[in-house]
Amino acid sequence: MKVILPTIALGLAAQLLAVTAIAKSQNTDMRTASCKSSVEIAQPKYEGFAVCSTAKTEESEEELLKQFVPITGKSQVELKSPTTGNSCIANVPYSYSESKLGSSCKMGTQSVTDIDYFHYEYGACNYYTRQGSMWWEHISGASYLLQEKNGSSWYTVYSGSSSATMFNKVPGPNGKSYQLRLRATVNGQTGSWHNYSVYVPGCWNGGGPEPK
Repeated sequence: MKVILPTIALGLAAQLLAVTAIAKSQNTDMRTASCKSSVEIAQPKYEGFAVCSTAKTEESEEELLKQFVPITGKSQVELKSPTTGNSCIANVPYSYSESKLGSSCKMGTQSVTDIDYFHYEYGACNYYTRQGSMWWEHISGASYLLQEKNGSSWYTVYSGSSSATMFNKVPGPNGKSYQLRLRATVNGQTGSWHNYSVYVPGCWNGGGPEPK
């Protein structure tokens, strides 16, 4: 399953930016904007069985809900129990991506160290370990620093010139979200941090959701 995250926000919004040209323009309030035109924007589609558990209450026990979700642009849906009316949020499996041409603009001058896209793709479970990989925009001559947050501290996951790395985790049976940050250094110029949240599906004794 591919998770495609924008560099400007955390969460479940998804965009893959493949840059073929760079242009500059101005927006209506006359502040300078840096724009990338002829951009291919990938719109992910989701389909399959969504599963989640409702919370236990004084009136009802915890309930496992499962529902098939047809093709949708949403990576999460709300499932509701027909008996108790309790609900929970479930992840919908990734299916494929549709691409269209467009443009992308950022306020201010775009730096050579800006990273325009970041991917996470999970693989199969190896017992309780979820194998996975991540990759991001390749910038000529750049070195990268990728860090993961643990509590209040940040720890280095990868440091080097490659724009890809493995990301194997033990997320537990219910899956887990990980907070990451990435920055590039080009010709001695170090860019700002780009922050991401990556959800790793759960594994249990070799089982767990299989990648598409």
